[in-house]
Amino acid sequence: MTECIETNSPALPRPAEQGKTVGRVTVWTLAARAVTLLLTWQSRVMERNHLRMMDDRMLQDIGLSRADIEGEATKPFWKG
Repeated sequence: MTECIETNSPALPRPAEQGKTVGRVTVWTLAARAVTLLLTWQSRVMERNHLRMMDDRMLQDIGLSRADIEGEATKPFWKG
């Protein structure tokens, strides 16, 4: 399949060829990027939930306080 979408979206990485202002991105590339983004978001949610479940002794071992964890865990999933 050779269908392409013309794009110059700032959310997408620049094309490999320098000097071009518009890159050709295939539908499959966009789908792969979307899946990668969803998996990243899922991973963040899981990691933040795991941090919340740690007891104070475990947090002390890794050098974090309960306030550090709550600050991180309350972030929206799309923020890194």
